Amino acid sequence: MSTQTEITILDNGNLCIHVPLHIKYKNGRKVIITPVTIDGEVQEAESPRQAGLIQMLVRGNAWMRMIEKGEIADINELAEKAGYHRTHIWVLLQVANLSPAITEAILEGNEPDGLSITKLKKPIPEIWMEQTEALLLRYTKILL
Repeated sequence: MSTQTEITILDNGNLCIHVPLHIKYKNGRKVIITPVTIDGEVQEAESPRQAGLIQMLVRGNAWMRMIEKGEIADINELAEKAGYHRTHIWVLLQVANLSPAITEAILEGNEPDGLSITKLKKPIPEIWMEQTEALLLRYTKILL
């Protein structure tokens, strides 16, 4: 697939304009992502990355490190310090166990359409292959 805009004149004299783009669902709405947006050439264009998903990953991983290092005694202490309910803490801690492939896809803005904070709040399998099936393949037709 070409990443350049192409203009051709058809046999009947009409113009055919091909503009490569990708339509992505982000925060519940459609966003048009063009190759120059991804390359950073259009500074005012919306990023293909979902800040909410990235923030969820960052918090979950930071909290997991705090627990592993012994800086936090238990979930109740973390909930009190972070100012969130224990249930929210548990949800974000499960995100810290996402496979590297899923984490990388989210950080690069390449997660499949439909993968959202709401979907990551649901129970996630612990085995990485099962996560790929549950989170990536469920929302895309492409086989990894």
